[in-house]
Amino acid sequence: MNKKITVFILFITIILVAFIFYFTNSDNAAKSENTKLLNNVAEIERNLILVQIRNISFSDFKNKTGAFIHSYYKEAYFDEAEKTFNGGSLLAASTKTPVYQNISRVYTDTDKTYKNIFIKVPLENTTSQFAKQYIFKKENGGWKIFSVLYYYLVIDKKEPKKIIEKFTNFNDIPIEYESVKILE
Repeated sequence: MNKKITVFILFITIILVAFIFYFTNSDNAAKSENTKLLNNVAEIERNLILVQIRNISFSDFKNKTGAFIHSYYKEAYFDEAEKTFNGGSLLAASTKTPVYQNISRVYTDTDKTYKNIFIKVPLENTTSQFAKQYIFKKENGGWKIFSVLYYYLVIDKKEPKKIIEKFTNFNDIPIEYESVKILE
């Protein structure tokens, strides 16, 4: 009987170790995936500034960032960016170096269909902010940018509460931002 108890305890211990190992690895994989998304967004933001100050061509911008964009959205994203660039409008809120942006951590919707990263950039000499929401969707086993929503927030006016809320809370969870140096 003693031998059966020992075997049973050993069996339970192996099962527990396997579960712990499984959940630890899946959590680390998600963190690594999210870090990659944050780095991709920072790279896109950096390249937008470099295009705007003409340190890289628009063609180089497309080559450097195309791998991060979902195939469904790629043509529309680059067409809109090119129209903005050629029209003389700003692609980036600031080009005064060093450039810092407030970038959120990665937020996943309840269905785990989309991931979101939010950016807020205070505009100099004003209480206004330029804000973006990067929305990611899976494609070929990886997360790609599926849409980018742009907002100009005039904080000293009565901004629609829904828009302010979009950059404050995600699914009733406060959005956490970190100041990230985008360009030296």
